Amino acid sequence: MNSLQRSGTLVDRFGSRVREHEVMRDHTPLGVGGVADFFLRVESIDELIDAVTCARESSTPFTVIGGGSQCVFSDFGYPGIVIENHASGHVCAINKSQIIVESGASARSLAFGVASHDLGGLEFLASYSGSIGGAVYSNYMVDNRTLHTTGFVRSSAINDYCKKVTVLNKQSEIVTYNPSWLRSARHTTRLRTQSRETILLTMTFQLFSSKKEEIVRKLSLYSAQHFPDKKISAMVFIDPLTTNAHKVIVQSGAHKLRVGNARLCKESPNRIQTVGDAQAADVRALIDSVRQRVFDKCNVMLEDALDYIGEW
Repeated sequence: MNSLQRSGTLVDRFGSRVREHEVMRDHTPLGVGGVADFFLRVESIDELIDAVTCARESSTPFTVIGGGSQCVFSDFGYPGIVIENHASGHVCAINKSQIIVESGASARSLAFGVASHDLGGLEFLASYSGSIGGAVYSNYMVDNRTLHTTGFVRSSAINDYCKKVTVLNKQSEIVTYNPSWLRSARHTTRLRTQSRETILLTMTFQLFSSKKEEIVRKLSLYSAQHFPDKKISAMVFIDPLTTNAHKVIVQSGAHKLRVGNARLCKESPNRIQTVGDAQAADVRALIDSVRQRVFDKCNVMLEDALDYIGEW
């Protein structure tokens, strides 16, 4: 039985849009990763639901990604289907200062989009290169060290603005939850522990009216932490309870470490940057080396914020 036959209902539903032997380095900002057995880009929530349901019914392993900034795909590839979510519809209720957005939408575009309606709260997403679903999945919060000097305080985490979420559960039922359902231990979310059981579909955010000049000022400062010209990951480590990852990485000297063509970003040492023909193995080895150096020098054990996908 060949691989296309194993995908069964996926091919029945999406036909030639299901691509075989897709190189995943082309689908993540880090630019590393081997070949996925199958790849499918979906453009709507209905397609996302259909793709996940088909994969489940045919017992095909699957993973759903958005912008891919939190993903490290193995050099050995992914033995299943990668579903790239580009569902980006939204509805803005100006009178309620709310927006309902689909999970594949660009988080950065959302920040600028709501700003055009004089709605504040999400300006810190101007520093995030992934999808809004990815931001909620990780409970994204920006590194505010440089912003404290301007008089800004932490804009908090993305899930503090989330009023409700709609998900596809493991029984392929569409369910709506309030934001308390998202919370898990520490800074992470329930979604990270249920990544293939619970698929994020839409989110409703509660924002607030703000002066345009203040919104523009915040967007400008947060945009300075966005690095579109570099191959760079999202935050590598979760902030410890009593400090922050950036601080202990620098204190330990781990920010100077390099493995192959993977290194820590000079401007933001809690992110991995790759140059040239980097390998996923380089990235993971560097992360392990940084963790060990921080533990040896600062007695702090850093926890992963990135997801390792595929065969390692």
